[in-house]
Amino acid sequence: MKEKQRKPVWWLLDGLVIFLVGLLIGVHRLYLATSVETLLQVLLILAFYGLVMLWLRANEAAISQEEQEKRRAMNPELHLTEIQVHYQQVMARYRERKD
Repeated sequence: MKEKQRKPVWWLLDGLVIFLVGLLIGVHRLYLATSVETLLQVLLILAFYGLVMLWLRANEAAISQEEQEKRRAMNPELHLTEIQVHYQQVMARYRERKD
């Protein structure tokens, strides 16, 4: 059975970056004490890293598929051996089980 082609949701990552920059500017404009402002900025950055990690986990398969398509487009005559095909199938099943 052929897998459905998925693409990474890049607009969501872009939106996260824009939202983070807006929040950092907002925190700066609140004119809080330096230690409080620094603490809020650190918390925002940590939350951003967490959200990016979630985004990467959700889009891992799509990014991998996109990279494979690019490699195939660059070298279309590259044929996989039976062992390589088997390995890819096993790894795909493992990824499905892992999710």
